[in-house]
Amino acid sequence: MGVPLGTKKLKGNLQGWLLTLGFMTILSLYEGEEGTLTLAQLVYGACFPLVQGGEPVVCLLPVREHVFVRRDDGGIERVLRKALDLESPLERGSVPALREGDEVLLESAAGKLRGKLGANPDGEQLTLRLNHGQELKVERSKLQAISLLFGSEELVGGVRFMVKSKSGNAYEGTVGQVLPDRRALVKLLNGRTVDLRLDRLQLDTLVLSLPVPVDDTALVAATELLAAPLPEEVEVAQEQALAREPSKQVEDALARERRSARLLRQQLQEVLAERERLETDMKERERALESEVWRGMATNRDLSDAKKRLRELEDEIQRRSSEQQEQEG
Repeated sequence: MGVPLGTKKLKGNLQGWLLTLGFMTILSLYEGEEGTLTLAQLVYGACFPLVQGGEPVVCLLPVREHVFVRRDDGGIERVLRKALDLESPLERGSVPALREGDEVLLESAAGKLRGKLGANPDGEQLTLRLNHGQELKVERSKLQAISLLFGSEELVGGVRFMVKSKSGNAYEGTVGQVLPDRRALVKLLNGRTVDLRLDRLQLDTLVLSLPVPVDDTALVAATELLAAPLPEEVEVAQEQALAREPSKQVEDALARERRSARLLRQQLQEVLAERERLETDMKERERALESEVWRGMATNRDLSDAKKRLRELEDEIQRRSSEQQEQEG
């Protein structure tokens, strides 16, 4: 029996989300080696001291043998799992995972919004400061996904990213593998798998995207999907429920963004039309000036000829006047 198209699409979205959460990492945590980390130890928000120095950090995302952590000063970095002292867990919240001013991407049924978090980033209502300065209140329960964005100098396997190439193309997707010859195999958002050459990317535009659980059950639900996926009817019902409950504020903000984009395009078209008009006027004036120059040169030539002829006539008059005086004498 065939699988409904909507179910296939939702399954694909769930698989991509699991990859973003570090699917390979979660599987690797179940190795039978003694001292192997358990999944519960490396969930988002768990706090541990570093083995060296004892500085407290908070876990953001495990990726294979590494973990993205955040230090108490707000810095985000990737460390080896063995760098964490898992024998001495700290109280959850000892180091905040999200902070005011963090750049995030919020996704809902209405679309995506990118901006900076305001106060109380762990609350039920998020404040998002958009790039043009507007503040937007978003109910956390209306969101499908939250991603923490930060700049990086390198692509990391298993992590979502956004980057621009030197030719101006924009790429967004999930890194599958970074190869030794400065290439990366990535899966783009449109489903295509491409081979990116790192020397053709503007690495100063590289932004990594770490998933943030929308609520406390988000990571647990993702873990359960590894063992038993949700029934098809539940998946479809969830998708329909999300489609029926878009955030009105998010929709309004997206509409304002679209109006702003249309206004900018209109202003750009007006500027381009004015430039074209000025260029045409300038060329016409240049042609008129060139014509005037040529006419001026011709007039100057005629004036010189007239002056020369006048001098010749004056000389002729003077000569004839002298001859007449000699004859009268």
